[in-house]
Amino acid sequence: MRGFEKTFLAGFEKDENFAILWVEHWDKGRLELNFVVPDKELNKGRALSLTRPGEANQQLFRDFDSYFNHRFNYDQVQQNPFKAQLNKLDTIEGHLFNVKSQKNKISDILSKKILSGEIKNREDLIEFFGSKDKFSRIGKDYLSLKTNDGKTKSIRLKGPIFEENADYKQLIEKYKDSGKKLSEEKFLEIKTRMSDEVKSRKSQNIKLLATKTRRSKFVKKPFKIEEEKPKNISSIRNEVNSFSQSKSNELTSSASQVSSKIQSEEKTKLIETKPKVDKFYKNIEKNILKTRQSVNFNSDVKQSIAPPPKISGATNKTVPFVLEIQSLELEIGNLQSQMAIANIRDRAKIIAKIFEIQRKIDDLKLKQRMSAKSNFNPI
Repeated sequence: MRGFEKTFLAGFEKDENFAILWVEHWDKGRLELNFVVPDKELNKGRALSLTRPGEANQQLFRDFDSYFNHRFNYDQVQQNPFKAQLNKLDTIEGHLFNVKSQKNKISDILSKKILSGEIKNREDLIEFFGSKDKFSRIGKDYLSLKTNDGKTKSIRLKGPIFEENADYKQLIEKYKDSGKKLSEEKFLEIKTRMSDEVKSRKSQNIKLLATKTRRSKFVKKPFKIEEEKPKNISSIRNEVNSFSQSKSNELTSSASQVSSKIQSEEKTKLIETKPKVDKFYKNIEKNILKTRQSVNFNSDVKQSIAPPPKISGATNKTVPFVLEIQSLELEIGNLQSQMAIANIRDRAKIIAKIFEIQRKIDDLKLKQRMSAKSNFNPI
């Protein structure tokens, strides 16, 4: 673990410039170490990547494996140059038509044919599949194999054996040599190449740390924990009092704002409803005047109503209707006087009551006319 950090993160200090998490597990019957490294340098917030572009980065990973396998006397990893390379989509579990398993089957078949000598070059490999018509595209370093149904996407075969100028004899020798113990000369060659790449990485990382960069607003400043000084009781009491005072001031200001808002809303409602109310009052006054014109009042008796003018053929049965109508009209007059000093809610109730009384008056007038007609006798 320390060797990995010194190799791939050379020039950086752990917990100061980079963070790393190691996970140990034995679920496959052998020790495996997984690691996670955030892609940000902790001090300056610059991008940090273990896998740099280019062949040198891939070679460093291979040399690292070979170096530590030789150092601990382990078997070397056997490189298979006959295997078709997998991309990200192939490795996703549940991918359509399971391209990963198809590539693995093709690689197993081709590796057996190449090692047995049946396939000696790229032309023999193409003829093994039948003809060039089996491929949708033949590139310099890959072959796109058509699927059986002809509808789904072609399978791209990429790797050393699929390259245009591939030397199959050299690939076979490389395959047979891999997996064996390294010679001292080979080990020294890997160690020297690995040391040169580590020095190159270290110089680049040190240069990255030395350059001054404008801090981005999206990069958080490093978190520092400051020790709090112990506070005495009087300072705590003062803080509590100031906090409560500020909160009470906020509440009073918010309450005043709410009350002023309600008052302004009520004023606007009054201004909007005033023309409608005035029009309604005028209609009521017209109805009252029309009613009073049809009735004669007795000046000698207060709040008493004289019988209506005689209609030819009418009887005294219509007099109670007139009296009741007059009392209801007086009640409307009282309600109108109350409305002048009432608020908006009470005015709405008074208006509703006036409408109800007016409906009763209309019913009584109708009954009065019907009674007059029923008692009318033509001469």
